Amino acid sequence: MRQLIFTAVFAVFALATYAQNIDDIKDLVGKQQWDKAKEAIDKYTTSEKNGKKADGWFYKGVIYNELAKGGDKYKTLLNGADGRMEAFNALKKYLEMDPKNILGALEQNVRFFDIYNGYFDLAANAYNAKNYDVAFENFKNAGTIEEFVAGKGFTYNNFTFPKLDTSLIQNIAVSALMAKKNDDAATYYQKLADAKIGGKNYLEIYQFLVQHFNDKGDKANRDKYIALGRELYPQDEYWCEVELKDAGSDKKKLFAKYDELLAGTNCSGYTMYYNYSAELFNYLFTQEKKPADYKEVYAKLQDVLKKGIAVKSTPEANLLMARSIYNGVYDLEDAMTAIKGTKPDDVKKKNELKGQIAAKFDEMLPYAQASYDLYEAKSNLKPGEKGNFKVVTDLLSRYYESKKDAAKMKFYQDKLKEMN
Repeated sequence: MRQLIFTAVFAVFALATYAQNIDDIKDLVGKQQWDKAKEAIDKYTTSEKNGKKADGWFYKGVIYNELAKGGDKYKTLLNGADGRMEAFNALKKYLEMDPKNILGALEQNVRFFDIYNGYFDLAANAYNAKNYDVAFENFKNAGTIEEFVAGKGFTYNNFTFPKLDTSLIQNIAVSALMAKKNDDAATYYQKLADAKIGGKNYLEIYQFLVQHFNDKGDKANRDKYIALGRELYPQDEYWCEVELKDAGSDKKKLFAKYDELLAGTNCSGYTMYYNYSAELFNYLFTQEKKPADYKEVYAKLQDVLKKGIAVKSTPEANLLMARSIYNGVYDLEDAMTAIKGTKPDDVKKKNELKGQIAAKFDEMLPYAQASYDLYEAKSNLKPGEKGNFKVVTDLLSRYYESKKDAAKMKFYQDKLKEMN
């Protein structure tokens, strides 16, 4: 947040001989008699003759700004008007009428900086008081003043406003967000995004804009900010996750979109592989009935998981692989149970299935062990991780039970008891 510090200027500049009326007003300004000065300047500037004179508008700017700074003391005099904005508009009109800016230049255009400072202080105080609507309006007004002053190239004591004040724009946008004015927040965040402002503190701006326009169904703007975000933050997988929303709730479309994105060069990170695996796992194992394409998707699940683990071996991915393989054990056990006969062919099929079950357990072991070791190496486990650690410990216990290794089975069963 930027706050300017300067000395208020009340000097009266007698550069030429003006009508008595303006001299009286200048005298009231010099004496800081703001109530009388307001009455005089209002009459002066509303006069058809004097309203065409530049100096009156300059002094109106001076007077109204001071009335605004007086707070409640001059609230009645302003009659609900925003004194600072009245002052700003008056000073702009002065510049239009006197392009040489004689009066403003003599005091380094301090009035504009003072008006900015007043708005900024109001905004900062309102924000700290959690009055976000007021903060937003005043930060926005500060931005209006700043943009005008920067456009004019005005300088006060060697200070010049930047052409793009990223800090102030963020203040405006955040205040808008806190006030639940998302459309306004987007307007200001777009100023930063369109300028391709980057760095670790700006990633969320692009993510907000992508989500904002996605929610509005504005695909053109959504894709625009996905492209900008990806250009500035190529390693962030958020851009890929958003594109998945195009598939909606149709699982086949979702899987096809995952395949499309993973086939490209921008969306082949660990998170994409893991999330795809989780979607496939849930599709296979959380429905009441097995889907018609169970075998095909089961093979796809293991293929996707292997690729994800190759990118990054995590306890979660290894556990998901171990669980998917173990569910294959259930399939084989169900097939065995379905064989009721005792003929030689039936016995042969059962023995073949027993061998396949043993092979499945062996296939599961390295993934279960990797997951266990990774969880055990962590000093502090989050609640979800503790639950996962119990699951993989139980899987290892079941593995050694299948191998009739009583010692190791007991080791993992004892571990489970400790966890509980």
